[in-house]
Amino acid sequence: MRSGKRIRLITFLVFLATSATYTAFAQVPANLPPPPAPKKVDFKGKVSFVGSDPAPRDASTAIFDAYKKYEIVAMGAGHGNQNLDTFILSFVADPRFPGDIRDVVVECGNSLYQKTLDRYIAGENVAQTDVEKIWRNTTQPMCAVSSFYQQLFPLLRRVNESLPLSKRVRVLAGDVPVDWETIRSNDDLQRSPQDRDANIASIVQSQVLSKHRKALLLFGMTHLYHGARSSTVDPSAVGIYEGHYPGVTWVVEDHDGFGFGTPYEELNDRWEARIASWRAPSIVVSLKGTWLADLLDTENASELISLITPRKGGGTNVRTVVQQSTRPFTSMIDGYLYLGPRRLLLKEPPSASALLDKGFMKEMRRRAKLTGEGSITDQADPEKFVKEPYHAFIFDSTPPE
Repeated sequence: MRSGKRIRLITFLVFLATSATYTAFAQVPANLPPPPAPKKVDFKGKVSFVGSDPAPRDASTAIFDAYKKYEIVAMGAGHGNQNLDTFILSFVADPRFPGDIRDVVVECGNSLYQKTLDRYIAGENVAQTDVEKIWRNTTQPMCAVSSFYQQLFPLLRRVNESLPLSKRVRVLAGDVPVDWETIRSNDDLQRSPQDRDANIASIVQSQVLSKHRKALLLFGMTHLYHGARSSTVDPSAVGIYEGHYPGVTWVVEDHDGFGFGTPYEELNDRWEARIASWRAPSIVVSLKGTWLADLLDTENASELISLITPRKGGGTNVRTVVQQSTRPFTSMIDGYLYLGPRRLLLKEPPSASALLDKGFMKEMRRRAKLTGEGSITDQADPEKFVKEPYHAFIFDSTPPE
């Protein structure tokens, strides 16, 4: 789930904001060094954007072409970027989608309900309340209030309706099989399955790669990078299964520029000016030797890591530290997806049906008390949504008039 954006720092997408969610279920090393002092960098005249011009291609066509060489295409999804969500929905509705691509593996799906998910995607009659459990009952509150998955699952079910059995798509739930109905205390929470990347890797290996099927992986980006970002950070889910299946995955990063408050933020205008003529959606499929690769590797200095530890008396403590990266960023991705200027990227709206479901919101507050206070709690708290000023865009530094 953790979705990263370099320094841009890799931040954690709080739903309706620009960082990725974290929970008590994240496996994070506890022996990281203290964060270094923020660097003040003057980039005037010092960054040359060295290299050839990238050659972006039509995004959907580039991804379909990638399946001619790779078994898996992995990209971000459902983490607050409406432009990305819209692209994915259009991609799976493309008439070229059915056929070679047989599986869609999602982060916002509790693998405890895989049989229910199979029945629903196959077109069987399944109660809506049972279907909603698939994405509402994951370890990630962000999933529970996401409007993306309540569109993606019905869309894939409808795509299957017109297909022969030999071409139908299966959706695989990638999150750990946590049973919230049995979790009544923090001790129960700590005893529940924790290693989310290992779970994802196991599902991909057993259900996709060992069966020689092709798949689309939709997760937060830090689950998808090749290998690991540094020697003190465990491999991503993709990095884990690449130990047995190297060279089968094509990883796509989506463009969002440099994050607010980072040393590289002042480069955004120069970067955006360079790509203003690009059509959206498009993908750069060959990064090597381009100024884009030079830029991505130059700014890939560090990432934010959340340290999550049990709190005495229940709940958890979350501390964020800076971890230096030891790998070039372009060694961890293969394609770079452009969905338009960063200033026009829209936020994914929350699910109105989830927020208006009083019983479900009560349950989300119960879960929040178990996981502790903080931004994760705010994701499913309707009062917090009401109090916050509305911003239509992901990158909005000031409230609307």
